[in-house]
This record gives sequence, structure tokens and C-alpha cells, in this order.
Amino acid sequence: MRRVVSLTVLFLLAGFTLWAGGEAEGAAAGEEKLVLTFAHETVEPHPVYLWGERFKENVEKMSGGKMEIDIYPAAELGPAMENAQQAKMGTVDMANLSTPIVQFVDGFGVFDLPFIFKNRDHAYAVAWGEIGEELSRRLIDAHGLRILTYYENGFRQITNNVRPIDKPEDLKGLRIRTPSSEIRVRTFETFGAAASALSFPEVYGALQSGTFDGQENPIINIYSAQLNEVQKYLSITNHVYAFQKTLINEKKYQSLSQEQKDVLHEAAQEASEWVIQFIVDNETDMLNEMVEETGLKVNTANNAAFRKVALEQIWPNYTDRFGELIEKINKAGEQY
Repeated sequence: MRRVVSLTVLFLLAGFTLWAGGEAEGAAAGEEKLVLTFAHETVEPHPVYLWGERFKENVEKMSGGKMEIDIYPAAELGPAMENAQQAKMGTVDMANLSTPIVQFVDGFGVFDLPFIFKNRDHAYAVAWGEIGEELSRRLIDAHGLRILTYYENGFRQITNNVRPIDKPEDLKGLRIRTPSSEIRVRTFETFGAAASALSFPEVYGALQSGTFDGQENPIINIYSAQLNEVQKYLSITNHVYAFQKTLINEKKYQSLSQEQKDVLHEAAQEASEWVIQFIVDNETDMLNEMVEETGLKVNTANNAAFRKVALEQIWPNYTDRFGELIEKINKAGEQY
């Protein structure tokens, strides 16, 4: 077992004693336990997997055993977008979705603009504030899905098998996998790459077969999927800060008592804050471990060169589409 994975298990176990009262006592005699299903596509120690395990334990302890979360991980019920559609239809109660949420509500695409966030504090002032709430309301109104929480997907980096990436021109001609986002594809095309979308569970095989030369993901996602086994170079670009979002079927949510809703929100928020801190504390160790395992070569790219292309050639294409949201996000970042 990888060292950081071992640490993950220890941290989770330590957290399981967080709530006073020890082990959950379970539903009282004759009282029916509420069971909610949660589907996602990831494995340990991906942030979604970690969040799900923490959330499950929080809910079951905080409810005194009256609520239970039944998790279907590792794409057991399909990739993330299928899980989200299942939650919309009510065949599962909860699902997780990151970048592809733009297929439901276009406004989420503003988060895909490169360098829209200065840092994590800026990102969560937006996600946990009025802008995040506004986009969640749009999702409820259009698709009957509520965002229970936003949390860490992280700053995205570029990996490939051809050469280190220092400036946008170095991507010229490389076949780069992106998530299902028109903005992300267009961003990498502007940087010079031949970009196309593919679901996350398929990325390892596509890199191994040579279908793609590279991809872009946060370090913890690269680590959890062991992409260092099929990639030679990792370039630190921090070009996008991406959120994970846990969705719950709105009809199911409204069927819950206020006490049950409060448990879900408190459990979700604690799990979100825990995952964010876990990644902050362990990201460097994960990167170093990949270097030791496979000789992955790491460089820090010319951030200013990427930012210049983003602001001059990419952002202007989206000012009509996201102008008001961009202004709100920039204003929220003035203090950071």
C-alpha cells in the first residue's frame, strides 16, 4: 500500500472518533432508519472517495444511527455524469460531479476559466458564498438537483509523455485529455494542444495505449489513478482550480425532516473542510512519492506566460456569456 494511502486510513480512523458519544446507537426500536444512496466513480485516495467515507461516518454518528449512507464507489453504477443523471431521476439519492456539471447549467463554466481564482481562500469565498448559492439554485430550478457542498478537486497540473511543459507553446501538437468542458477543450487548443474530452475512469488506459500524450488533473487525482505509471513529465501550472460538488435529488431532500437536513449539511461541510486540509497537508508527499516510484520528472511552468494567454486570448471569448459572474468573482477576490 502506498504511504499516503496508509496515512489516509489513519486520518479517517482518527476522525471517526470526532463526534461525542462514541459509536452510534442505531435507530430506536420500531423506528425506520433513513438510508440514502451515494454513487461516485473514484477510488482511494481520490478526494471524492475520501469525502464520501468521511461524510458517511459523520452522518451515521451525528444522527445517532438514525441515518445511513450507502456508497457505490469506483464507477460501480457508471461514470460521474451517469451518476448525476441517476440522481436527477431518483434512482440514487446523491452523486458527485465536477467539471461536467456545465452540461446541466452553463453558468458553472465560469469556474473553468483559467486563473479565475487567486487561491483556495478566494475559491471558497465564491463557492460557499452567494455565487455558489446562486448557481445551486439554477441547478435546482432546471434539473431538480441541489448542491449539498462544494469541496476540493484542486489546482490542475499537466502531465505528458513527450516533454516538460514550461510555456503554452510547449503544448503544440500534443494530444491532451480534458474533462467534458467546452471551455477546457478550447483553453488547451488555444495553448496549442490537440484537446478532447474523456471520462476520468478511462484516462489511464487511454494514456497507456497512446491515444493521448497527456492530460491535466490535480496532483491527488494523478496520484490516486496512478497516472505516473503511464506519464513521464508533470508540469506545475495551477491553470484551473476545480471544485467537486455533491448533488442530492431535490425531491428526496425536501422529503427530509429539518433535523435530517441539518445533519446532512453539517456532515457535508465538516467532510469538505477535512478533505481540503488533507490535500493541503499531503499533496507534496504524494508528488514526491510518484517521483520515487517511477522517476516522474517535475518542473514548475512559467505561470505568467500561461496567464497572459488566458487573459488575452481565452477570457475575451466568454465575457458576453459570463460577464456578470466574472465581475462578482473578481470582486470576491479583492481581499485575497
